[in-house]
Amino acid sequence: MNYWLVVGKPENWDTAFNYGNIWGLKETQRHLWENLNENDKLLFYATIPVV
Repeated sequence: MNYWLVVGKPENWDTAFNYGNIWGLKETQRHLWENLNENDKLLFYATIPVV
């Protein structure tokens, strides 16, 4: 099991939770997504507090 830190702007949080638990990545990050395995844990971090 691996832990992944996903950092994003508050706008990303709004999109993720308003449109059904999605998160966008840049094409250059695709290889990271493809390396996710079952039981890996994603930790989400907003660059500023989200209210």
